[in-house]
Amino acid sequence: MTVRLWNVGDTVSSLILDHDNWINCVVYSPQGDTVASSDGTKIRLWNARTGFLRRVLTGHDESVTSVMFSPQGELVASTSLDMTVRIWDTETRACHILFGHNDRVSSIVFSPKGGQVASGSEDSSVRLWDVAAETSCHVSSGHTDEIAYVRYSVEGNQIASCSMDGTIRLWDPETGSCRHILRGHGNPVCDVAYSPDGDSIASGCDSGTVRLWNARTAACIHILRGHSQAVNRVAYSSSGDRIASASEDSTVRIWYVRSDSPRTTTNHQTTDTLTMTSPQTLRDPLTLEGHTEPVLCVVFSPDGAQVASGSDDSEVRLWNAEDGNCQHVLVGHGSGVNNVVYSPTGDRIASVSHDNTVRLWSAQTGACHHSFIGHTDSVYVIQFSPQGDVIASGGKDKSVRLWGVEGKTCQWILVGHTDSITCIEYSPKGDLIASGSGDCIVRLWDVASGQCRAVAGFQGWINDIAWGSTSDSDYLVAGCHDGSIRMWQIEKKDRSRLYVRWRTKAELTVEGAVTQDVDGLSELNARLLVQRDVLASTVLACLLRRCDTLGNTAARDMNNKSACSCAQKRK
Repeated sequence: MTVRLWNVGDTVSSLILDHDNWINCVVYSPQGDTVASSDGTKIRLWNARTGFLRRVLTGHDESVTSVMFSPQGELVASTSLDMTVRIWDTETRACHILFGHNDRVSSIVFSPKGGQVASGSEDSSVRLWDVAAETSCHVSSGHTDEIAYVRYSVEGNQIASCSMDGTIRLWDPETGSCRHILRGHGNPVCDVAYSPDGDSIASGCDSGTVRLWNARTAACIHILRGHSQAVNRVAYSSSGDRIASASEDSTVRIWYVRSDSPRTTTNHQTTDTLTMTSPQTLRDPLTLEGHTEPVLCVVFSPDGAQVASGSDDSEVRLWNAEDGNCQHVLVGHGSGVNNVVYSPTGDRIASVSHDNTVRLWSAQTGACHHSFIGHTDSVYVIQFSPQGDVIASGGKDKSVRLWGVEGKTCQWILVGHTDSITCIEYSPKGDLIASGSGDCIVRLWDVASGQCRAVAGFQGWINDIAWGSTSDSDYLVAGCHDGSIRMWQIEKKDRSRLYVRWRTKAELTVEGAVTQDVDGLSELNARLLVQRDVLASTVLACLLRRCDTLGNTAARDMNNKSACSCAQKRK
């Protein structure tokens, strides 16, 4: 029943802090001069340099579950099995009691500026509390089943999410409120994509249909039928006049759509109509045949002239988007291709596979430029940086790797996740990269230094993440297996220090942590457990137990699965 303070690099603890009961949590103040610990119903504040006991905060009726300092260190927030949140003044011991949860409160965190605290409870709610006013509001979700993908519109003023519950939801990124619910598929919705102008949405369904929707009115414009099995992915061409769909039936289809013009304005609202072109007005859809196994991914080149597809048959195929002819068959992967992407200039293609490799190809000749070897298990996801000079990949070996396109070397190995990487996404400027995992965690990394800048924990594994941007802030959205959407805002005013406003059920934040040793426990992970701005280890353990309760143990073993394939998510 002790807390030990250790000097970094030594094997002998410098201070031993004695307690009367089992210790639930321990955390440093932001300044590093005070340590807060809890044993039973008490919270103890210690001088971190001398080990002197400064204060004992009493008031909780049952065991304390988490403790957190405010950013300035003058306040301490605590949660308890007694269903309350308490805010303490570290100097005067004055206490504010926040009532509202109707079950055990397990986690607490201050907002970056200290004006709010967010608490998570076993009553399945999150409450945001105004520290000064002592008021709260509840943040809830809407989907009733696993979310497959989330997408930002081009202008960043809307978010679309698709779910296994058969619906698509359109969200306001400023408030997090649901604007529209798109119903009609009836079966799990596997993918969703915005048109380049943001006016329409395409979605692919488990039943094999593709639907087109008006992004403003939520009306279903057209139902595209032709696939005989589930549609795994949908993608718009850069001009917005074509949609490509990849299916379990081993085919790719290109559908011709157009946006009628001109637009009209009525009651200050712009309206237009998107129509499916009939064979008489333009041409029939193209069916691209050649793959011998389910097609897991499809993407248009930036200029819209070419389509790339990847399949479980281990091949990447390049197609002429105008006539549907297969231009090149890219052979080299030793197992199924999970994802394929074009470089921003469109002259290169990157693909990842269950064979543990990342391959870089010429989009003009189909020649393999390089095979990046380093991952120790299946690679699921891949992204080019906005500048096209770096490739990010992630997979079952729990690492994110950044590869230099020109130097063909691994620049960083980003470690910290404890389960498969399911999604990665660069920020609009390319200075940050977000990764989601089966460990129910989203991590935010600094690309230049390889540092982890922030960490967020959820109640289910992360299926997809998406970035949006305004003049003042970037927005990051995560779609979770528990059916929820989580969104947070990252202010641009000073990127050397990250200002993150979270809207989530539980969160962990880190300032200035550096990943030092990729083979052992990183400094980041150590600080997540015992140092400042971090939830207590007991709360982290509680989160992991909840994930296990959801049955994630078997689902996280994504062997022979593609994290980006709806059909494989259902297996």
